Amino acid sequence: HPVTMKKSHSNYYLGIDPASEGAAILLDSNGKVVLSFLWKKMRRKKNPIFDLRVYDLESKKMTMYQARRFSDVGQQIANFVGRFDSISLACEDAYYKPNPKTTIIVSRLSGLIVSPIECSLDVDCAWTKASEWRHKVLRLNPFTKRAQAKSASLKLMPSLISNLNLVLHKLGRYDHITDAAGVAYWAYQNAKTLKP
Repeated sequence: HPVTMKKSHSNYYLGIDPASEGAAILLDSNGKVVLSFLWKKMRRKKNPIFDLRVYDLESKKMTMYQARRFSDVGQQIANFVGRFDSISLACEDAYYKPNPKTTIIVSRLSGLIVSPIECSLDVDCAWTKASEWRHKVLRLNPFTKRAQAKSASLKLMPSLISNLNLVLHKLGRYDHITDAAGVAYWAYQNAKTLKP
Protein backbone atom coordinates (compact mmCIF):
# COMPACT_ATOMS: atom_id res chain seq x y z
CA HIS A 1 0.00 0.00 0.00
CA PRO A 2 1.81 3.15 -1.23
CA VAL A 3 0.29 5.51 1.38
CA THR A 4 1.78 3.63 4.33
CA MET A 5 5.12 3.39 2.49
CA LYS A 6 5.23 7.16 2.15
CA LYS A 7 4.36 7.53 5.84
CA SER A 8 7.25 5.31 6.92
CA HIS A 9 9.71 7.47 4.95
CA SER A 10 8.60 10.72 6.56
CA ASN A 11 10.22 9.93 9.90
CA TYR A 12 12.01 12.47 12.05
CA TYR A 13 14.30 11.76 14.98
CA LEU A 14 14.46 14.04 17.98
CA GLY A 15 17.47 13.55 20.27
CA ILE A 16 17.86 15.28 23.63
CA ASP A 17 20.89 15.87 25.83
CA PRO A 18 19.14 16.95 29.04
CA ALA A 19 20.86 19.21 31.57
CA SER A 20 20.41 22.74 32.88
CA GLU A 21 22.62 23.57 29.89
CA GLY A 22 21.47 21.16 27.21
CA ALA A 23 20.41 20.72 23.62
CA ALA A 24 18.01 18.92 21.29
CA ILE A 25 18.43 18.06 17.62
CA LEU A 26 15.75 17.04 15.10
CA LEU A 27 17.00 14.93 12.18
CA ASP A 28 15.03 14.14 9.03
CA SER A 29 14.76 10.74 7.30
CA ASN A 30 18.11 11.40 5.54
CA GLY A 31 19.89 11.98 8.84
CA LYS A 32 20.20 15.76 8.34
CA VAL A 33 19.48 18.43 10.97
CA VAL A 34 16.17 20.24 10.48
CA LEU A 35 15.87 22.00 13.84
CA SER A 36 18.35 22.59 16.65
CA PHE A 37 17.75 23.75 20.22
CA LEU A 38 20.21 25.01 22.81
CA TRP A 39 19.37 26.22 26.32
CA LYS A 40 21.30 27.73 29.18
CA LYS A 41 20.25 28.44 32.73
CA MET A 42 20.51 32.12 33.66
CA ARG A 43 19.41 34.41 36.48
CA ARG A 44 16.99 37.26 35.89
CA LYS A 45 16.16 39.36 38.98
CA LYS A 46 17.22 36.47 41.24
CA ASN A 47 14.89 34.07 39.38
CA PRO A 48 16.33 31.25 37.29
CA ILE A 49 15.27 31.31 33.65
CA PHE A 50 16.27 29.21 30.67
CA ASP A 51 17.52 31.05 27.64
CA LEU A 52 16.39 28.90 24.69
CA ARG A 53 17.75 29.38 21.17
CA VAL A 54 16.11 27.60 18.29
CA TYR A 55 17.80 27.46 14.90
CA ASP A 56 15.69 26.34 11.93
CA LEU A 57 17.95 25.10 9.12
CA GLU A 58 15.22 25.30 6.47
CA SER A 59 14.31 28.96 7.01
CA LYS A 60 17.78 29.87 8.43
CA LYS A 61 15.87 31.63 11.21
CA MET A 62 16.98 31.89 14.83
CA THR A 63 14.29 32.18 17.51
CA MET A 64 15.07 33.23 21.09
CA TYR A 65 12.79 32.29 23.95
CA GLN A 66 12.98 32.72 27.70
CA ALA A 67 11.46 29.81 29.57
CA ARG A 68 10.56 30.28 33.22
CA ARG A 69 10.82 26.58 34.02
CA PHE A 70 12.42 23.51 32.60
CA SER A 71 9.13 21.93 31.52
CA ASP A 72 8.54 25.06 29.41
CA VAL A 73 11.74 24.26 27.48
CA GLY A 74 10.17 20.86 26.71
CA GLN A 75 6.88 22.52 25.74
CA GLN A 76 8.65 24.92 23.35
CA ILE A 77 10.53 22.03 21.72
CA ALA A 78 7.19 20.22 21.33
CA ASN A 79 5.65 23.35 19.75
CA PHE A 80 8.48 23.69 17.22
CA VAL A 81 8.66 20.02 16.21
CA GLY A 82 4.85 19.60 16.22
CA ARG A 83 4.62 20.58 12.54
CA PHE A 84 6.51 17.42 11.53
CA ASP A 85 4.76 14.06 11.42
CA SER A 86 5.87 10.69 12.82
CA ILE A 87 8.69 11.67 15.17
CA SER A 88 10.82 9.23 17.14
CA LEU A 89 11.89 10.67 20.49
CA ALA A 90 15.11 9.68 22.24
CA CYS A 91 16.82 11.09 25.32
CA GLU A 92 20.13 10.44 27.04
CA ASP A 93 19.45 8.68 30.33
CA ALA A 94 20.71 9.95 33.68
CA TYR A 95 24.05 8.45 34.58
CA TYR A 96 25.19 7.49 38.06
CA LYS A 97 28.14 9.56 39.14
CA PRO A 98 30.06 9.55 42.40
CA ASN A 99 27.72 12.43 43.24
CA PRO A 100 24.13 11.13 43.70
CA LYS A 101 22.80 14.72 43.87
CA THR A 102 23.80 15.27 40.22
CA THR A 103 22.08 12.02 39.22
CA ILE A 104 18.85 13.14 40.91
CA ILE A 105 18.96 16.61 39.29
CA VAL A 106 19.62 15.19 35.81
CA SER A 107 16.83 12.61 36.26
CA ARG A 108 14.42 15.35 37.29
CA LEU A 109 15.37 17.63 34.40
CA SER A 110 15.08 14.76 31.91
CA GLY A 111 11.55 13.96 33.07
CA LEU A 112 10.49 17.60 33.00
CA ILE A 113 11.75 18.14 29.48
CA VAL A 114 10.55 14.86 27.96
CA SER A 115 7.02 14.82 29.46
CA PRO A 116 5.52 17.76 27.52
CA ILE A 117 7.09 16.41 24.30
CA GLU A 118 5.68 12.89 24.84
CA CYS A 119 2.22 14.33 25.57
CA SER A 120 2.18 16.80 22.68
CA LEU A 121 3.47 14.34 20.08
CA ASP A 122 1.75 11.27 21.56
CA VAL A 123 5.00 9.25 21.51
CA ASP A 124 7.02 7.27 24.02
CA CYS A 125 10.60 8.28 24.64
CA ALA A 126 13.43 5.80 24.02
CA TRP A 127 16.13 6.24 26.69
CA THR A 128 19.76 5.49 25.96
CA LYS A 129 22.78 5.50 28.23
CA ALA A 130 25.59 7.82 27.12
CA SER A 131 27.95 4.84 26.86
CA GLU A 132 25.37 2.93 24.74
CA TRP A 133 24.78 5.56 22.03
CA ARG A 134 28.47 6.56 21.97
CA HIS A 135 29.44 2.93 21.42
CA LYS A 136 26.89 2.41 18.64
CA VAL A 137 27.27 5.79 16.90
CA LEU A 138 30.89 6.77 17.58
CA ARG A 139 32.30 3.26 18.11
CA LEU A 140 33.71 4.36 21.48
CA ASN A 141 34.68 1.90 24.17
CA PRO A 142 31.83 1.98 26.77
CA PHE A 143 34.43 2.73 29.47
CA THR A 144 35.79 5.86 27.77
CA LYS A 145 36.16 8.70 30.29
CA ARG A 146 33.53 11.43 30.08
CA ALA A 147 35.89 14.25 28.99
CA GLN A 148 37.37 12.07 26.23
CA ALA A 149 33.88 11.02 25.09
CA LYS A 150 32.74 14.67 24.94
CA SER A 151 35.68 15.71 22.76
CA ALA A 152 35.16 12.64 20.53
CA SER A 153 31.51 13.68 20.12
CA LEU A 154 32.55 17.22 19.03
CA LYS A 155 35.13 15.82 16.63
CA LEU A 156 33.21 12.88 15.11
CA MET A 157 29.50 13.85 14.98
CA PRO A 158 29.93 16.52 12.24
CA SER A 159 31.39 13.84 9.93
CA LEU A 160 28.26 11.68 10.42
CA ILE A 161 25.74 14.52 10.03
CA SER A 162 26.71 16.68 7.07
CA ASN A 163 25.01 19.93 8.15
CA LEU A 164 25.83 19.75 11.87
CA ASN A 165 28.69 22.23 11.42
CA LEU A 166 26.12 24.86 10.40
CA VAL A 167 24.44 24.39 13.79
CA LEU A 168 27.74 24.55 15.69
CA HIS A 169 28.66 27.69 13.74
CA LYS A 170 25.31 29.32 14.59
CA LEU A 171 24.79 28.18 18.21
CA GLY A 172 28.40 27.61 19.33
CA ARG A 173 30.72 24.59 19.54
CA TYR A 174 29.03 22.86 22.48
CA ASP A 175 29.33 19.15 23.17
CA HIS A 176 25.68 19.11 24.29
CA ILE A 177 24.75 19.91 20.66
CA THR A 178 26.87 17.06 19.28
CA ASP A 179 25.64 14.76 22.09
CA ALA A 180 21.98 15.57 21.29
CA ALA A 181 22.81 14.93 17.63
CA GLY A 182 24.39 11.60 18.67
CA VAL A 183 21.23 10.58 20.54
CA ALA A 184 19.09 11.53 17.50
CA TYR A 185 21.46 9.61 15.23
CA TRP A 186 21.24 6.59 17.55
CA ALA A 187 17.41 6.65 17.10
CA TYR A 188 17.88 7.14 13.33
CA GLN A 189 20.25 4.13 13.12
CA ASN A 190 17.87 1.98 15.20
CA ALA A 191 14.97 2.80 12.86
CA LYS A 192 17.09 1.95 9.81
CA THR A 193 18.04 -1.48 11.22
CA LEU A 194 14.41 -2.26 12.12
CA LYS A 195 13.15 -1.57 8.58
CA PRO A 196 12.61 -4.67 6.42
